[in-house]
Amino acid sequence: MAEFKISRIRYTWKGPWTTATAYIIDDVVQYGGSVYIALRGHTSATFKDDVDYIPPGDTIAQPAWKKMSDGRAFRGAWAAATTYYNGDIVDDGGTLWIVATGHTSSADFNTDIANWAVYVPGADWGSDWTVATRYGVGDIVNYGGIVYKCSTAHTSAATTALGLEDDQFKWSTYYYGKTYKGAYADATRYRAQDLVKYGGSLLRVLTGHTSTANITTANFVLEVPGRKIQGQWVGTTYYAIGDVVQHGGYVYQSQTNNYARTPGDSIYQPSEVDWAVISKGINLAGTWATGTQYKTGDVVERGGSIYVATLDSTDDGSSLDYLDAGNWELIIQGQSWKNSWTTATVYAVGDVITYRGSVYKANVEHTASSENFPGDNGSGFTYWDLLMAGADNVGLVNPGDLLTFGLSRTIAGDGSTLGATNVPIDTAEKLLQVGPNDTIEYDNWGKSARYIYVDPIIGVDDRSNANAGIDPFKPVKTIRYAAEIADDGVDAHNTIQLTTGLFEEILPISLPAKTVVLGDEIRSSKIKPKLAIASMASDAVYRIAVSTHLQGVIRNILTAAAFTKQSGNTADVVVITDAIPTGTFNPGPPTGDGLEIIDYVQVTSDAVAANLVDNGLSDYNQYINFHVQSTGTDPVVSGTNTITDQTNRLNAARMILANKDFLMKEATAYLDNTFSDYVYDSAIYNDDMHRICNALAYDLRYEGNYRILREGKFYKSMVNGSQLSDMFYVRDACGVRQCTLDGLTGTLNPPNVFEQYQRPTGPNYISLDPGWGTADTKVWITTRSPYIQGVSTFGSNCTGQKIDGSLHAGGNKSIVSNDFTQVISDGIGAHVLNNGRAELVSVFTYYAQVGYLAENGGIIRATNGNCSYGYIGALADGTDPTETPITATINNRQEEAQIVSAFAGEVNDEILALEFKNCGQNYTSANYTFVGSGANAAVLQEETRDDAMFEARIVTGQASAAAGGGGFTLIGNNAQTGNATTITIATNDENEEANLLGLRIILTSGPGTGQYGYVHAYNSTTKVVTVYKESDATPGWDHVVAGKPILEQLLTGTTYRFEPRVVFDAPPFSHAVSTLDAGTTWGDVAYGETSGVFTSISATGAGTGTTIGVPAANPTFDIVKLGKDYTVTLRQGGAGYAIGDTLTILGSSLGAGTDNNITITVHSVTDDSTNSIVTFEHSGFAQSGRFVAVANTGTTVNYSLNGTSWATSALPSAGVWKSVAAGNGKFVAIKDSAAVGAYSSNGNQWTAFSLPANTNWTDVAYGNPIHDEVESNVFVAVASAGNNAAISTNGGATWSAANFPAAGDSTINEWVSVTYGAGKFVAIANSNNLAAIGTWNGTTITWATYIMDVVADSTQKDWNRVAFGNNRFVAMSDTGDIGYSFDGETWYPATMPLIDGSTILQWNDLKYGQGVFMALYDTAGRTISGDATSGPVQYIYTSPDGIQWTERDIGQIGNWNRCVFGNPDADNTDGLDNRKGRWVVLDRDVKFSHKVVYTGATIKGRADVTAGSIGVVKLWDPGSGYDPVNTPVGFTVIDPNNTGELEMDMTRFADGVLAQPSWTNRGTAYKTSTTTVTVTGDGFADIIPVGKFITVSGMPVVIGPGAQLRLNGNPELYTVVVIEQESVDTGGTFTLRFRVSPELKIEDDPTTDHGNSVTINTRYSQCRISNHDFLDIGTGNFTQTNYPGLYVQNYISYPENEVQELNGGRVFYSSTDQSGNFRVGELFAVEQSTGIVTISADFFDLAGLTELALGGIRVGGTGTVIREFSTDPLFIADSNNIIPTQRAIKAYLTNRLNVGGADLLTASFIAGTVKIGPNEIGNTAGQAVNIPVMFELQGPKAGIGGSYLAQAMFYRSFEHKGIRTD
Repeated sequence: MAEFKISRIRYTWKGPWTTATAYIIDDVVQYGGSVYIALRGHTSATFKDDVDYIPPGDTIAQPAWKKMSDGRAFRGAWAAATTYYNGDIVDDGGTLWIVATGHTSSADFNTDIANWAVYVPGADWGSDWTVATRYGVGDIVNYGGIVYKCSTAHTSAATTALGLEDDQFKWSTYYYGKTYKGAYADATRYRAQDLVKYGGSLLRVLTGHTSTANITTANFVLEVPGRKIQGQWVGTTYYAIGDVVQHGGYVYQSQTNNYARTPGDSIYQPSEVDWAVISKGINLAGTWATGTQYKTGDVVERGGSIYVATLDSTDDGSSLDYLDAGNWELIIQGQSWKNSWTTATVYAVGDVITYRGSVYKANVEHTASSENFPGDNGSGFTYWDLLMAGADNVGLVNPGDLLTFGLSRTIAGDGSTLGATNVPIDTAEKLLQVGPNDTIEYDNWGKSARYIYVDPIIGVDDRSNANAGIDPFKPVKTIRYAAEIADDGVDAHNTIQLTTGLFEEILPISLPAKTVVLGDEIRSSKIKPKLAIASMASDAVYRIAVSTHLQGVIRNILTAAAFTKQSGNTADVVVITDAIPTGTFNPGPPTGDGLEIIDYVQVTSDAVAANLVDNGLSDYNQYINFHVQSTGTDPVVSGTNTITDQTNRLNAARMILANKDFLMKEATAYLDNTFSDYVYDSAIYNDDMHRICNALAYDLRYEGNYRILREGKFYKSMVNGSQLSDMFYVRDACGVRQCTLDGLTGTLNPPNVFEQYQRPTGPNYISLDPGWGTADTKVWITTRSPYIQGVSTFGSNCTGQKIDGSLHAGGNKSIVSNDFTQVISDGIGAHVLNNGRAELVSVFTYYAQVGYLAENGGIIRATNGNCSYGYIGALADGTDPTETPITATINNRQEEAQIVSAFAGEVNDEILALEFKNCGQNYTSANYTFVGSGANAAVLQEETRDDAMFEARIVTGQASAAAGGGGFTLIGNNAQTGNATTITIATNDENEEANLLGLRIILTSGPGTGQYGYVHAYNSTTKVVTVYKESDATPGWDHVVAGKPILEQLLTGTTYRFEPRVVFDAPPFSHAVSTLDAGTTWGDVAYGETSGVFTSISATGAGTGTTIGVPAANPTFDIVKLGKDYTVTLRQGGAGYAIGDTLTILGSSLGAGTDNNITITVHSVTDDSTNSIVTFEHSGFAQSGRFVAVANTGTTVNYSLNGTSWATSALPSAGVWKSVAAGNGKFVAIKDSAAVGAYSSNGNQWTAFSLPANTNWTDVAYGNPIHDEVESNVFVAVASAGNNAAISTNGGATWSAANFPAAGDSTINEWVSVTYGAGKFVAIANSNNLAAIGTWNGTTITWATYIMDVVADSTQKDWNRVAFGNNRFVAMSDTGDIGYSFDGETWYPATMPLIDGSTILQWNDLKYGQGVFMALYDTAGRTISGDATSGPVQYIYTSPDGIQWTERDIGQIGNWNRCVFGNPDADNTDGLDNRKGRWVVLDRDVKFSHKVVYTGATIKGRADVTAGSIGVVKLWDPGSGYDPVNTPVGFTVIDPNNTGELEMDMTRFADGVLAQPSWTNRGTAYKTSTTTVTVTGDGFADIIPVGKFITVSGMPVVIGPGAQLRLNGNPELYTVVVIEQESVDTGGTFTLRFRVSPELKIEDDPTTDHGNSVTINTRYSQCRISNHDFLDIGTGNFTQTNYPGLYVQNYISYPENEVQELNGGRVFYSSTDQSGNFRVGELFAVEQSTGIVTISADFFDLAGLTELALGGIRVGGTGTVIREFSTDPLFIADSNNIIPTQRAIKAYLTNRLNVGGADLLTASFIAGTVKIGPNEIGNTAGQAVNIPVMFELQGPKAGIGGSYLAQAMFYRSFEHKGIRTD
């Protein structure tokens, strides 16, 4: 039994539990509806946490509370953000909920639903549903008559527009009800079950919605049907269910709510579901009419029958519509009488007519024509049924009716005819004529053929007669009036037919389009300008007064203002009215006619139109003042071809035309009343007023003053006469034929106003109509050019025809002429300008100042014409000034480097050197092709030069001296003898020492070929020349191949040549400090390009394309860098790009800077929704190469872009790093006493590699040997122990052994240095004087060893370095011995300089770069010149060939140990055109700094002299390291005889210039004169054009010959003669090669420089004339020529100005002259009297000539083809298809025979009958040879043969000495 201790029960009631409260044991609280007691003291947190509390480190809970009793607590309505405890009860939506899990409520009851359980279900009535109200489960609301119960707690929609429907799924239907909402209304919220009245029915809402103006049927259902009468059905009314309408004869009730749903059946839209017929009736609709909409029940009459419409229909375009039983039902059959059959009448089925006496009924609806008349009409179709037959003769009804027989049935197509047919008589003045279908009918005059007849004798310009001019019996008098008649607005062809006679016309005459003036036979219709009308002489003041008066009168008429007309004006103002239908109808019979009532409204205008009339008449007055009174200014013409849409202006025009008679009479009455004394011609005034009214009306309709000013011009011609006015203005398809035009005149401009002639000022007989301006399309030539045929013109100082293209802004701007004779003294026959065009066939001019004149882009094409007498035949002047010229740039870089000759000779006739005219630029590789008598020549282009001269371009001298100078020496002959320092020249040389001193003497063939020097002294008696070397000014010979052994003995076979010596300045030498890591000793330094691979690099730049369904994205690329080049491939094309978009790949993402960005240009994209990049092009240059230096010890490596500033990195391991080499984008370093090395692609990040042996590696070199035409990239390392060598073909990653063979006295040799050149590796050893040649076989290297016998005693030399350059290997010992070899096998000796002449220095390094060998040394502590030294020196040495060395002061002392040459870009931004070569020189002592040295090789060249002038300076060596911008380069030409100085362009320097290639085989049997060498590679030669050809790039089109070219900055105008397409450029433009005239000259530079802009005009003025006759051009005008006296007795020749070309104009022609001489332009001429043929050498192209006949001797066919004629006096080409000219032969013989010529070698020759050679002198005729002078016989084989001759000679000698032989 339990024991209780009451004293211990101490409960303390604490009320409801709260958080953050300190509770102690036995405290009692209420939580929810339950009571809890505290089990331990604590401060409350959350009740649940306190109950579930587990102490740290324990697993058993220690609850703070224990339930004492269960209970419930009602908390009222549920609320958000309230803490609820277990057992709490709340009301939500009428349901009681109990807390299952204590929590704090959220904003939505549904969110916490898991924390609650239903305690007592229930419901809560909430009245009507409202917006933004919270509803709980069980809430009940009313909405639209329906009671809903909430099934999911929620807050209702925020607006009534959404309604309860927005939360429909959260409610369940509790009770269905309905609510009446009245009549349907717009913008009202309707709820389900709402009742709405619509039309006559009651509708119930099915779906809650907000209504619109038009009911949505799907939202409603019919609740209670009803009706509403709506009257006639209207298509634009909305109808409700139950609406009743009448449609046609039927009554319908709507079955649906509908709009535009036609009642009844319809051929357009079935509507039986929308309407139901409730009553059928009819509606009388009159006679059936096409285009009328009929409704069901409409009744119509058609063809006499009655029909009722059975459905709604409209005429569907067919003639059977009303017969369609589906549309109409026949009610009453009938017929309709239509009288006689007539054409153009629409007949319906049942219509009855009479025709040719018979009665017919139509059986098909049709329009009557000559093809379907009743009876047999020939068409094969019968349109009529015969009702009653009659006889043919009853067809004649009225007097005058015609009976015709046999008219053609054209439509039948079978040649058949009609029978007898009547033609009824027509009205008066109608013409019986044949119609277009061979019918006979009456019509107006001119209807079938629009002829207007003009007769100057009987014709009358009768405006009152409509048939005037049209009726040939009523012709008009003037052509001008006939043109007005033709200008009636009808688009048809008109012919103005002239009779024979004289037509005096007021000019100009403007012919309407498609109008021809046709004269009578043999040009007997003569047209002349009408002279001034005497009665009009003083009329101007009166005319202006009349015009001014009419301004006010017309204003009053237009504004309907009251005014008083002039007394005597018998006419009244005409008021015009318009008939306006009112839409109201009279009642029908019997009280009315049933017709529509018409209102007649007066036509009025306004003051605005009156102002326009005022302006027009003011302009008219102004024109008269200016042109007749010579006062004021000329008004500007204006107009338009767009008719106005302003009613008042149109009305004003009508009112003026209606009142022409009134205004004419008002004008004359005004004159009579105001100027009673003035006598005038009333007919003229009346006619003028008629014209003025027409003009004013036109200018009102087409705003402007064009027509009124044209009347002003007409008036001027009446007063002043027309002889100074143009005669005919022509438009589209006009013509003037069979006429004689006469009487125009003018004057000549003074001399020198125009360049070559005096231009006439007179008018034009025929010219383009200027209209109201260039935009006047009515006058444009659009379909056919005006045609002038069979016309003669006579006049003076005027123009026959003028085509000014500037008058028209469109159209053809052209006139065609045929058989047009123009006798115009001092005039112009055909003048075409401003891009106008003329086609002239048989057009003749006589006595003209200029026969044919084309200027400003005008073009004349003519054939079979003639220009006789006069001053100039054909002249083309200038280009079209409106043309926008084509702009392009000169491209001088299409060719490759150019080699003038291959200098060949010596024993094997091998090629010694290439002589360049242009060494090219931007090369990295090049191949050579040798063509000639030799074989086996082979080279490798292993060297290019930077800052080198690529061309020694000769330019025009100062003061316009001739290019190439003058008086230069060229002497050549065979030597007598010679040695190492002298040469004995030919005995017949007559020069004195002064003539030869300083000249270069070069041996060009025979023994010693290639040796050269300069003349130091000359003994003219002994003929001995003392030769000094150009290289060091010491006695002896240099050699073209420096170091080639000099021949000690020269023989008679040696050919020499004296020539000018060209000496160039040496490049500048400078130095700067280079700062590497301090405290580091350096083992070696190298320079090379870098490489790298970069993947998935993103390009930046937004695209302009679109995407669909995908976002825009940047593309990514993979980039491979090798040297300066990028290779870019697309990895991912991105999205959203378009063609032409540009993007950028940042250089920073490629290990470089912004200067090395890549630009991507998009070329194509995908054809899908992504628009991803597919193809592209890229541009940009990678970062330039680097210098890399490796420390002698440790791991330090430095790298630099410029050799001055360095960055530090580390090698993979420490050691004694001996050597570093670079090649193909890799750096490789090796070290001593190790089996490892390191390689890098950038000099910064390094990777270790393993070598085949652990040994003393000493040197490494890179080469790119070729085997079987495959190039490899090979590194070779050599060691000083074990004969070890190793190779790597993958950039140093892996290595394999390629050891040396045992050689010399030791099995092991110390290989210390290796180099690469001429396709092979060469290594040297410092033991046994050994060299080894390494040959690449495609997989490895095999070595062959050779002894370096460079000294006579073969003393062992401590060779330490070897280098290759300038076609030689150069080895150096540490004591200064030099060995050089051209092939690595045979070595020649040389030595380094000694400072004091005796002390041996310590030589440390030898390297080569771009023409320069550099050697480094120190003293090694030796005493020099008596002073002990510590080792450092201040000098280095350079040499071009390893033989001649030059000391260089580099500004500071140092133990100069290693050097290297590099050529990085100066600014690192472009390719090969901005490199700056430099040397990095390292000091091995950490105490001293290092140096960057700038130096280079000196240019070497040779002058080529022709006729005393230097034609070209051939380059042996382009030099390097020049800086012509900052240090101008000079040169000296040494020639004591020259009379004119040589000038050269000394700015022709570039990078990537070709040096001499490396010879792997110099070949054999080559001759300088016959060997040609061509270069192909990746560079170009910049060749400034001189002569006929120039190349331009960026041409948008390929143009034709004749274009005019201008060079920017050059005033000369060049004509393009021939065009050749070179290439299609990037972007679709073209590079074209032009042959131009005149030729380009040397002095045209710099306007001919590459990249200079050119402009090209293709619209140049041109005359293209064929089969033309120029007869006595230059004889002058009619008076000067005095024809026919010109040919009487003393006929003299006149200057033949047949053709003139000015300012770029061109005349292309073939012609004959008065003597029958034939010419084809400037190219070809045949003189008839002599047969002499002249071919222009400047233009005529002989390239296609396959044979040539000269004087009957044919050269061609199967024989030799003559390729060209040559004036070359040196015969260099040595060709069998080049013919020398006499001048060339003479110059050659003069040059060779007078002084002797080495190249004139022959076994024997015959002069007359004397034969000389090869070893005798004889006579081919067997006669004696007389030698009249003393001679000597020398040599071991010298002697005289033949006993008699010998005896005679023997005796003669004794007699000579006074000894008798008898």
